Amino acid sequence: MTAPSAADWVLLLYLGTVVTGLLRAPEGASRDAELRYVSCVAVAFLGWILGFRMLVDRRCEGRQPAFWILSTYRLMVVPTILLVYFHLRAILPLLNHADYDADLYRLDERLFGVAPTLAVAAWATPRVVEWFSFFYYSYFYLIAAFTLSVALLDPEARRDGRRPVIFGTALLLVFCVGQAVYALVPGYGPITHLSGRFEHPLEGGFFYGVMVRAVALGGAQRDIFPSLHTAVPTLCALFAWKHYRRFAIPATFWAVNIVGATLVLRWHWAVDILAGLTLATLALLVAPRIVDAYQRLRRSGGTPPDCYW
Repeated sequence: MTAPSAADWVLLLYLGTVVTGLLRAPEGASRDAELRYVSCVAVAFLGWILGFRMLVDRRCEGRQPAFWILSTYRLMVVPTILLVYFHLRAILPLLNHADYDADLYRLDERLFGVAPTLAVAAWATPRVVEWFSFFYYSYFYLIAAFTLSVALLDPEARRDGRRPVIFGTALLLVFCVGQAVYALVPGYGPITHLSGRFEHPLEGGFFYGVMVRAVALGGAQRDIFPSLHTAVPTLCALFAWKHYRRFAIPATFWAVNIVGATLVLRWHWAVDILAGLTLATLALLVAPRIVDAYQRLRRSGGTPPDCYW
C-alpha cells in the first residue's frame, strides 16, 4: 500500500495536536465530550485513508487511479477540517481561557498609532457595511470555488498531480497552523473589546444580517489571530498569480475586499491581518518543498514517481 500524501500527514498532525491539547486540558464533562468527538474524527479520517488506499491499490495494481477517484480522495479533507472547525467554539476555551485582545490592541497602536479598525469606523456607512458584508460572507464560497477548480477543473491536475497536492498542502497548512495558533492567542476582536469606543453600531442590509447570523451560529468566537479570512483568500490569490493568471485579478479583488471587511466589520485587529498575510506567504513557499521532499522519501520506498496522491 502506498504511503499517505503530504497533505494527509498535515491534517493528521493537526488532529493529533488537538487531541493532545484536550488531553492536557482540565478534566470535565465538556473536555471529555470534545476529546471523544475529535478522536472519532481523527480515527475516521485515518480509517478513510487506510481503507481507501488498500482498496485502490488492490484494484489499480500500481497504476494511477482514475481522476474521479483521486478527486474524491483529495476532497475528503474538506469535511474533516470543517468537522473540527465547527467545534472550536467549545474546544478553544478548554485549551486556553486567556483573552489577548488588550495586547493585540496595544500592538496595533504601537505599529500604526491608532487601531485601524477605529480609524475606518467613520467610513462604515450602511452601504459600505453591506458591501463588505457580502465579501466577508463569500469567504467559504471563494474557498469552495477555488478548491474545486484546482481539484476538478484544472486540466494540468489530470496530467500532473503535483499542482493540486501542493495547493492542498498549502491550504491545510494555513488552516491547521492558523487554528492551532487560535488556542495560543485567543481573543474576541475589536467588536467586543472596543464596543464602547465606536460612535455608532454597524448597520447594513441583507448581507450584513446573513453574515452576522452565520458568525453567531458557526463562528468559533475566539478565532482572531491569525486572521484566516485574510490568509486563505491571500493564498488563493497568490496561487492564482503563479498558476492561473487569467483568474489572478478577480481572485486578488476578492481577497482585498475580504481583508478590508475584517477591519470595517470590526472582527480583526490589524496585527491579525499581518499574521494572516505572513501565514499565507509562508505556506505557499513551504508547501512545494514539503511535497517534493516527501516524494523523494516515498520514491526511495518504491512509490511510483508520478504518485502524488
